[in-house]
Amino acid sequence: MSREIQHCIRNMQTLPELSPRQLEILNLIAKGFSNKEIADIAGVSLETVKDHIKKILLKMGAASRTEAATLAVNMNLVAG
Repeated sequence: MSREIQHCIRNMQTLPELSPRQLEILNLIAKGFSNKEIADIAGVSLETVKDHIKKILLKMGAASRTEAATLAVNMNLVAG
């Protein structure tokens, strides 16, 4: 795990407040699904998935989907 991610985990005071839908999307990201696959699974548009991901990244302070997924696994928000 990178030092940057370890630093983020140590400095995170509370768990991010993600909606149930955002947690669902984050779980699918952590499982390796593409945005298009997530849209198909969740029954929403690709643009809606992208919007959820932007909000997830903002709430988690993550720079990428990969970083958000790694943080989520380490914080036990999703299964690894």
